[in-house]
Amino acid sequence: MTLPLDIAKALLPILKRSHKASRYGLDNILHAPTTDAPEGAQYVATDGHVAVIIDTTTPAPTTEPTHYEYASVVAVVATKGVVPAPWVPGSGDFPDWKQCVPTTSTPTAAIGVDLAFLDTALKVHKALKMSDKAHWTATFSDALGPIVLEPMSISHDTIVRVRVVVMPVRIS
Repeated sequence: MTLPLDIAKALLPILKRSHKASRYGLDNILHAPTTDAPEGAQYVATDGHVAVIIDTTTPAPTTEPTHYEYASVVAVVATKGVVPAPWVPGSGDFPDWKQCVPTTSTPTAAIGVDLAFLDTALKVHKALKMSDKAHWTATFSDALGPIVLEPMSISHDTIVRVRVVVMPVRIS
């Protein structure tokens, strides 16, 4: 199983930021089974500030997490999918990304956001060719918690859910 081109294109901007900053363990894409979609899998990329989680109906290659390395992802995008990206067993040093995804939906009053990170959602939307309108919802869990952005509709054969998790900045 290789990395789909549209997913590689959507996640590469995050990997580039991690790779440029030499953030070891973050310059790869985690690929793991999911409980959200029966028989599906998740692709996860993060640079420590933004996490993008793509849930698909495509099965994971194994029951354990695997990952795609930076150079392989770059090759997939550069060759428009001609060069496949082989998966590598294990999650490498990928962090426990689930800790940054809020589990409550308690509203908040105000948080600070770096707009450059919000642009990630639009890039993901365009790369996945999800729909004509880029309308997403923003969920806030608490005053210091991350923002979870999700598209309001998805027009894709295999992708069932996409989340872009943006960490807040301090308000002074």
